[in-house]
Amino acid sequence: GHATGTVGGDKVVLEVRRGSAEGALEWLAEQPWARWVEVPSTMRVCNKHAAATLQGSLGRQGQQRHALWEQGIRGEGQVVGMADTGLDYDSCFFSDPSTAVPLCESDVRTGAVRTSCPTSSHRKIAQYRYFTVPPGDGEQGSAGLVSSPGDSAFNPDTDDGGSHGTHLGGSAVGKALGGGVAHWYDGMAPDARIAFDDIYDEVTSPPNGLNAIPTDDIAEGLFPPAYAAGARVYSISWGGVEPEYTGNARDVDLWVYRNDDMLVLVAAGNDGETGFTTVGSPATAKNIVAVGAADRSVNATIDYGETPDYRIVPLPAASDANAYAAEYVGLPAAFGPYAGPLKNVPVVAADPPEACGPSAAVPRLDKLSNEADVRGKVVLIARGSCNFVLKCNAAEASGAVMVIVTNRLPEFANDNAPFPFTMAAPWDDGYGNPAANYSHPLVTIPSAMVSYADGQKLYALADNGGAITLGDLEETGRDRASYSSMGPVFYDLRIKPDVVCPGTSIRSAGSDGSLTTNQCGGYVEGTVSPILEQTGTSMATPLCAGSAVLVRQYLAEGWHGTGRKDVSSGIAPSAALVKAFLIQSGSKMRTTDGPTGALQYKDTLGPTNNYGWGLVNLTSVLHFNGERKILVRDRAEISYLGAPQHICLRAGAGNGEHLRASLAWTDYPGSPYYIAQLSNDLDLVMRSPDGSVVYGNHMTTTDSVGGVRKVADQINNAEQITVPSPQSGGLYVVAVRPKWFWERDAPQLYSLVVSGDFTEEASCGFSADQLCENGCVHGTCTASGYCQCDFTHYGEDCSIAAPQLFAGTSQTYTVASGGWTYMYWEIVSPGGSFTITYGGSNDPDFYWRRNGFPSLDVGVADFVDYRSGGAQQSYTINNPLVGTYVLGIFAFCCSDSTGTVSLEGSGLVAGPTPPPTPAPP
Repeated sequence: GHATGTVGGDKVVLEVRRGSAEGALEWLAEQPWARWVEVPSTMRVCNKHAAATLQGSLGRQGQQRHALWEQGIRGEGQVVGMADTGLDYDSCFFSDPSTAVPLCESDVRTGAVRTSCPTSSHRKIAQYRYFTVPPGDGEQGSAGLVSSPGDSAFNPDTDDGGSHGTHLGGSAVGKALGGGVAHWYDGMAPDARIAFDDIYDEVTSPPNGLNAIPTDDIAEGLFPPAYAAGARVYSISWGGVEPEYTGNARDVDLWVYRNDDMLVLVAAGNDGETGFTTVGSPATAKNIVAVGAADRSVNATIDYGETPDYRIVPLPAASDANAYAAEYVGLPAAFGPYAGPLKNVPVVAADPPEACGPSAAVPRLDKLSNEADVRGKVVLIARGSCNFVLKCNAAEASGAVMVIVTNRLPEFANDNAPFPFTMAAPWDDGYGNPAANYSHPLVTIPSAMVSYADGQKLYALADNGGAITLGDLEETGRDRASYSSMGPVFYDLRIKPDVVCPGTSIRSAGSDGSLTTNQCGGYVEGTVSPILEQTGTSMATPLCAGSAVLVRQYLAEGWHGTGRKDVSSGIAPSAALVKAFLIQSGSKMRTTDGPTGALQYKDTLGPTNNYGWGLVNLTSVLHFNGERKILVRDRAEISYLGAPQHICLRAGAGNGEHLRASLAWTDYPGSPYYIAQLSNDLDLVMRSPDGSVVYGNHMTTTDSVGGVRKVADQINNAEQITVPSPQSGGLYVVAVRPKWFWERDAPQLYSLVVSGDFTEEASCGFSADQLCENGCVHGTCTASGYCQCDFTHYGEDCSIAAPQLFAGTSQTYTVASGGWTYMYWEIVSPGGSFTITYGGSNDPDFYWRRNGFPSLDVGVADFVDYRSGGAQQSYTINNPLVGTYVLGIFAFCCSDSTGTVSLEGSGLVAGPTPPPTPAPP
């Protein structure tokens, strides 16, 4: 027995009895109308300091600001939609003593509202939906309840999802009633409200089961009621494990495409320690923001009773033959300031080594003997003979920028050596005077301790003229959390996650499992306390959602024009514009390097599959009182084959701020049936004052023919260009050009954000051919401003000659992961045949097309092989049509591919005549 239901115009949901699923799948796959068949995903659940971090303040020495809150941007008038395990709405972060919670019942299969959702003036809750089975269907349990209002308390023994929804809701919009320390844990948008969908199955679900998600279509089942309640941002902290574009991802993309002003944010997942391609659907959708997680900031680390650490990266001199670790750990002292970032600063050993006076009676040393060598450098000082403050005083008086104290070997039982520890200020000043009566200066340079073993390595580094690089201690808040799932999306290799927000040790509202206790407080104590600490991309997502809400309020109140509130200039932003603002605000992060395990910054201007466009920092984009220029375009229209649209910018005198542009567009939904999911391809392009061209996302590729070269992005519907140090007074042209459209019946809408120090000029003599580099050496510059290459050449400027294959010849190739290389052959007479044999390492994919360049889209290729895994294959074509056949080889994730292609056949163009064999002597 089975039941079917059509959802939308191109989707059929089939319900079968248990035990019949395998046969049903086989039957469906055989039907000629079936393009894609999949089993529904099993969904998994995936602020004290976090809110400050996202407003640009990682904090120093306990001092933090909430720059947007200080301007009154706290989410007023905004609603966040959210679906999760439930909301403990009598918590002081959500409760309203004077207004009842607006509850409404909905169908667990379709999401249709069964009892009307009342309009409510509730302080925090705009709507609360729970889901039940259809009348007369008892399979889900005799009680008929699938979810019910409220949230169970967290149980660490069962990990049943309790408090998950309450915690997330608190991070997004929580605002504690009354005063006291509970306000420390208010959410990112404390004056916004929430439309909550309770999807936790309390009757049949296993631990972490979210069976009350509407099964027919998660988007149509969840989003419309929240949208009707005013939500224009929706937060999802759950998902499946499928790393590709699934039906669920398509459903979300389609809904956003039809409702272009609601931004959906989805947790990327917590499988990052497994490696790449671990972001799960629906975070693999195009028109959403997939959210990764950052580690906690230094202030959070200290606040939670732990010691942060410095990561000291050695930079040996070229002549240094010693082997060094990728980094060494140093613990900061309890006195003095934190270190700011140091880059390539020489390191030198102190003389005398312990930086102490001549005897125990005279422990103080005014300056080091090698003062001239120490000035402006990091100095190594050995532990022993005098206290740490005196050592630092001598180094500081000698001009050192930082002290690294090296521990010694153990000298007695229970000695705190040889490992590093936190150096404390001594109880006296070294002369027996109490610490309160210090007779020497306080320390004003940073200091840290390393282990004895690491210290010996650093001494070797110093002896050989080496240097170190040190990240700001506050940079720990910019570390990608190791568990945070990484992209790219499987098959088409789109960038994921999109952005990152704090997700580690997040303290937010907790549930006590009761709706009558009215719990409140600012303490973390056990699993039923008012505040609960949790970790994961689940926790990062509502914080990013709250950030999106603040962006919406900023735009709705017209701040973007002059940096001052001007409601008359306010706009109702599209989801694409809010997304563009979030990626525009992204800052570089440190991430773990696979081979060495070291935390380091990626040396790239563009996004990465580790952290997307980076850690959200709203104050890097949102300006107040004219402190920076911001330019906004929303829902701008551009047509297929049309001219590029451009903006002329004159860079300012230079204030150290980068020039950055971010482009985003809501794309027509893709299909799990296809490899490439981008339907309409736009390019963000910048022409620099020297005439060079920069492409969106700063992508490059490498192959054995063309070497390293820059390429335009063909797979993502978000692009960014950053100019770190704009030329003072230089003219920069920011352009958006249409490249390829599947949906050509209407213009594509796009959103653009530009920020920096610049002045917009009305005209600058721009023409489309200025975007075609080098005049398209072996091709034609189109009216849209891109090069259309002859079939025998490739590259953005058509300058790379593709190798030609002849009958009986072979060609080797190497191509970088995510890149393409090309070859071609020519059929000059009909009636023949050819056999191509191909293969390669690390799963390359092979596509060819007659009289054109193939692409990842199977509709733009005459032959596709992406399933052979690179194993040697042969393919024969009889009676091929006359023409030029272009073979494209795509290196799949995440390693370079090397291989060989050979060709046999007749009707091919003749190869070059080999030189004659020399006559024997």
